[in-house]
Amino acid sequence: YDRIEGLKRAMAALDEVGLPAIIRPAFTLGGTGGGVAYNVEEYEEICRSGLAASPMAQILVDESLLGWKEYEMEVVRDTADNAIIICAIENIDPMGVHTGDSITVAPALTLTDKE
Repeated sequence: YDRIEGLKRAMAALDEVGLPAIIRPAFTLGGTGGGVAYNVEEYEEICRSGLAASPMAQILVDESLLGWKEYEMEVVRDTADNAIIICAIENIDPMGVHTGDSITVAPALTLTDKE
């Protein structure tokens, strides 16, 4: 989400971002004033804290990726456009860690039949 100034805009952003949400104050060090909000009350409290901690009175609000999984599928395709997945690889590190820097395992260990 874009930079947010003021609690009113922060609350409006919640409709788009959803919960859990990550709130980070602009221009602070060490995560001062930020956090992860799991409900509306926490969200409002962390937004207030972040706006107060930021020298610019700005916060950044992002959708949380908690609980997401990252996989790679190795696919073989022929000239007739037939394709098969020959291997599913699961990234063990959290979302956002570059694949080249992530520990991976094959076959994927936590995919359910539905997934």
